[in-house]
Amino acid sequence: MLGTGWFAAVAAQAGPGRTVAVVGDGAVGLLGVLAARQLGAERIIAMSRYEPRQKLALAYGATDIVTERGEEGVSRIKDLTNGLGAHRVIEAVGTQESMMQAIGSTRAGGHVGYVGVTHDVRLPGMDLFFSHVHLHGGPAPVRRFLPELMRLIWERRIDPGEVFDLSLPLDQAADGYRAMDRSCSACSRSSGRSSAGSSPASPTGAGCSCSSPRSAWPSSSPRSPFSARRCRPGSASAEGRRAWPATSGACSPTGSSSARC
Repeated sequence: MLGTGWFAAVAAQAGPGRTVAVVGDGAVGLLGVLAARQLGAERIIAMSRYEPRQKLALAYGATDIVTERGEEGVSRIKDLTNGLGAHRVIEAVGTQESMMQAIGSTRAGGHVGYVGVTHDVRLPGMDLFFSHVHLHGGPAPVRRFLPELMRLIWERRIDPGEVFDLSLPLDQAADGYRAMDRSCSACSRSSGRSSAGSSPASPTGAGCSCSSPRSAWPSSSPRSPFSARRCRPGSASAEGRRAWPATSGACSPTGSSSARC
C-alpha cells in the first residue's frame, strides 16, 4: 500500500510549490498524502468524510480536509484554489465518480496520478480533450521505490503502519476481508487481547475485533515497524539482518561496508 500511494504521488508529479488533492481516504489514499508531503508538496487537500481518517490524513501532512464528493467536491476544491483546481491530484478509489472528481479537481495543465483499480470507468473524450489534464497511472512499480521507502522507515521519518486499525489471526483472514468490505471504521479499539490472539468483540457488534492501539505496542514488538535496530560495525545482529533484504548486504540503508553484519 505504501508503494502504491507513493507511486500515485510520483505519477501525479507531486512536488515543491504544488497543491495536491487526494481522492480516496483508504490506506492507499492516506499513504498518498504521506508521499505527497515527503515529496515536498506545499498544500495537500484530503477528501474524506470519516473523522479517524481525517485525523490521520492531517497527521500525515494534509493541510485541508474536504468532506464533499462529486460535483460538490470539485467545487470545494476550486474554492480552495482560487477557482483553478489543484496542480496535482491523486485518485485512489477506481470508480466513475472518483475518477471524474479527480479530473474535475485538476487545473488546466495539471496531472492526475491514478492507482485505484478502475471499475467500468468511462472517460468523456471531449471533456478530457479540452481540460488539458494529464493522466498517468496503473499498477505500482513498487520495487522501484523500495530502497527509498525502507530508508525512510528505518530512519523513522515515516510511519506507514498507522493506517492499520484491525489485527486478526491468520485463521480469521476471511473476517479481515469482510471487515474491509464494509469499511469497519465503527469498530472501537480494545486495550487488551484475548488468549485466543484476538481482542474482545467490539461493542458495536458486526463481528469486528479490533487490536490494541499501535501506540501501546512495545518498541521491541515484532509487529512494530521500528523493532529492528541498526547494527554496529562488526556486530552479528540477527534482528538487524532481518530488517534488510539479503541483497543489500548491509544493516544500514546506506549499504556501507563498515556496517555489515
